[in-house]
Amino acid sequence: MALTKKLAAHLQEIGNRFDSESQKLKSDSLSTIQKLHLTSSADLITLYHALLFICAYPSSSKERNLTLNCIKHLTSFLKKNKNKHIYNNTGLPFTYSRSHFSHDFLQYLCSCKYIKVNLDSYEDSLFDLNEVLKLTLPTPEKSETTAGWNNEELLQALKVNKGNSLSLIINELSKLNSIPYIKDHLFDGLGIYIHVKPNNNKFSIDQNKFNPEKIYFHNDLLKKFDHETLLNQKLPEEEKLTTSSLENYVSIIKNSMALTDRETDPVTYLDTNTLKIFHLERGISVAIYSMTGDRHLPYEIYAGYTLFKNGYPAAYGGAWVFGKRANFGINIFEWFRGGESGYIMCQLLRVYRQAFGINYFEVEPYQYGLDNPDGIKSGAFWFYYRYGFRPLDKHLRLLAEKENSKIRNNKKYKTTSKVLLSFTESNIALNLEGNIPVAVPEITTKITSFISRKFRGNRVTAEIECIANFRKKSGLNETYSNSRKYLLTEIALWCEAYNITKKNQLELMKEMIHLKHDNIYEYQKTITNFNETQNK
Repeated sequence: MALTKKLAAHLQEIGNRFDSESQKLKSDSLSTIQKLHLTSSADLITLYHALLFICAYPSSSKERNLTLNCIKHLTSFLKKNKNKHIYNNTGLPFTYSRSHFSHDFLQYLCSCKYIKVNLDSYEDSLFDLNEVLKLTLPTPEKSETTAGWNNEELLQALKVNKGNSLSLIINELSKLNSIPYIKDHLFDGLGIYIHVKPNNNKFSIDQNKFNPEKIYFHNDLLKKFDHETLLNQKLPEEEKLTTSSLENYVSIIKNSMALTDRETDPVTYLDTNTLKIFHLERGISVAIYSMTGDRHLPYEIYAGYTLFKNGYPAAYGGAWVFGKRANFGINIFEWFRGGESGYIMCQLLRVYRQAFGINYFEVEPYQYGLDNPDGIKSGAFWFYYRYGFRPLDKHLRLLAEKENSKIRNNKKYKTTSKVLLSFTESNIALNLEGNIPVAVPEITTKITSFISRKFRGNRVTAEIECIANFRKKSGLNETYSNSRKYLLTEIALWCEAYNITKKNQLELMKEMIHLKHDNIYEYQKTITNFNETQNK
């Protein structure tokens, strides 16, 4: 008997049901699947996703073991299967991927012993290898970049075989690590696509997980709960990480992106000193982390997260944290949708609220429909509304209240796509305190106006004079490395644009320069303290 489309779809359909009848159907289906003769088809992808969901939301130890046996059966088939191309970029065991990543992320992938990474092609390139390598090659070899070679001919002239071409490019660009944004521009401009071939099944979505001390077994899905109480529920102590466990978490976090052909800055430039792991209720764990010092944004902290469900990466995203506010984004992997999405989001908000002292969360319209048809189709706006998010625009807030009243009074009522789209004309926010904290764009706008007014737009003069004034007012005598010089410049411009002269505020600004690279959590407290002094 072979796997049928109907059987795979059926398992996916009942995966998030926990009544006794559904559990029996799941058990019967899983018992059948592990004995099936598998053949190459897109139905295997549907099956794989259904199995992953059950692994994250098992109802019993027996059901979990049956599911793991089905994955082993599927893995065994794929290992022998020669027709793998239909599974490219799916994250299934022993399947290949073709992707485009940043220089730093490719460096990580090339260091993984369980995959083989090769250069696949150049696409939509802004410039060729000659333009890049003439900046990095040893002086005696630079003349090769002026001979009119194309990329392949240049590599041949440099005696680089095809298997080593990616390594050469990565290593040469590494010489520009001290100027990371220029390096990124040059590397991205080459339009490099890579081919990834796993050496074993470790590089697959089902194997990319950690083993929790205890599996949480479900008898239901938690849909109704007091989200405000949850947000204020004290976090448990973070996990004390050993060198081994730290490396394991970092690997899982990075591979969760690589396996799904995605990339975020906090993952790519992850600073291991910022990584914290919280093990929460119902099998949920949350990792938060930020970037290395040379990648920090002006003033705010871009803090990423990976949320795990029973050890499996289930969601990723981040928050742009500044004082008591944060712009927040959530992405749940497709195969884990249909579970406890609202509870997952509120657990994330709880972690950010308490780890960073956030009282105001803002979400941009893409998350609920702008240029995102799925967001409109799913009515994502009401997902956020249910947990306290409201439009910033007063007219849209009133419209949402009227629509919500119609929904409460008529269970059959459904908000039209036109109305849902109108909500995307405004950001939405969850305000837990009442006041709206200052945002970074307000500061940068004032700095731009200040430079235009006082220095007639001359940024060089503005930076020199503002740094000198800040040093004089604050008594700052220290010299800094390149990355900290950027911090000094940012703080000095902020200080002068707002004409800050109070001693306690100047001391806090000096602390910001020292803390941002060394301890983002203490830096965040300092920013919050400073903003509070501004409001007094």
